[in-house]
Amino acid sequence: MSDVMNSIFGRTENETPSPAYAGTGTVEEPVASEEAATSAEAEAEAEAARPAAGSRGSTTVADGVVSKIVTRVTRQAEGVHELDEAGTSVEVEGEVATIAVTLVVEFGRAVKTLAEQLRTNVIEAVEEHLGLEVATVDIHVADIHFPDAD
Repeated sequence: MSDVMNSIFGRTENETPSPAYAGTGTVEEPVASEEAATSAEAEAEAEAARPAAGSRGSTTVADGVVSKIVTRVTRQAEGVHELDEAGTSVEVEGEVATIAVTLVVEFGRAVKTLAEQLRTNVIEAVEEHLGLEVATVDIHVADIHFPDAD
């Protein structure tokens, strides 16, 4: 039977069959590796054409989240006795926040200096922690607290 196989494949008796013909009598196509390379190239091109994962979608921040940051920063400020009943007012439109804070200051504090420092602290905290731009922070001093009034 080997003579028949040799004559079919055009080999002499001393020739070794090539791997493509190895004992099966059929020709194996080397196309699979080419298809894999082409497929990998196509996938790489598709990945390059798609936007980055972090940019596929949107992030919104609710007014209440901004208000919590503002309240925390305000209460930590030295010279602020408490937030007034009106508390904070926040409006977020797109990526820009507009903030108003109504508070009670402790007697003996320079109100304008305190308001300026508080404004700076609020802007830094909102921009750092929430990634929003802050258009304005309006500070309204609704009352003053005298320590002997307790």
